[in-house]
Amino acid sequence: MYKHRYLIVKRPERLTAQQRKDLAQMLEDAPSLRLVRAFVLEVYRLFERGQTEETAWRRHAVLVGNASYALVPELAAAIQMLEPEKFTKMIAFLRSRVGQRVRTNNHVERMNRMLRLYEKTRYKWRSARTKVRFVWLLVDRRWGEKARAWARQQGGGAGKAARGKPLSMPGADGPYEGEQRRVA
Repeated sequence: MYKHRYLIVKRPERLTAQQRKDLAQMLEDAPSLRLVRAFVLEVYRLFERGQTEETAWRRHAVLVGNASYALVPELAAAIQMLEPEKFTKMIAFLRSRVGQRVRTNNHVERMNRMLRLYEKTRYKWRSARTKVRFVWLLVDRRWGEKARAWARQQGGGAGKAARGKPLSMPGADGPYEGEQRRVA
């Protein structure tokens, strides 16, 4: 049991044939785990990408309203974490189009860490304009055409990246658009 305890929370579609047998044996040996497994499967269904927000709220009501889950203290504590205010934030990804649903913000955090690293090495940043240009350069290096397409779609950004032109640093290939090169 202890060796295969991770199977209780593993997604059914990711189970191998041997893991399915081990899980079936565990549920047969300890019937109390069936309730925990059923709870886990309902929570997975609660956060499926292909559903609508209304479907998620219906599944939430069924999960919260299940009296057998409330009898187990650990499951009751987990249900408390699904209160409506928090659940609204948890399913915010369902408001995006189906093909663009991202349940985590890992990509945003990764970019923030990269920006903080670059800020440490460039401690002489003076103006907000310089920072914005540098962020656009980072975004262009990281995501390239995806970022430019997003900027065109959103109608934002008056810089070169919004028009699909590569970004350049002043003094390297030439001045930024709208700037005059200063001659000393």
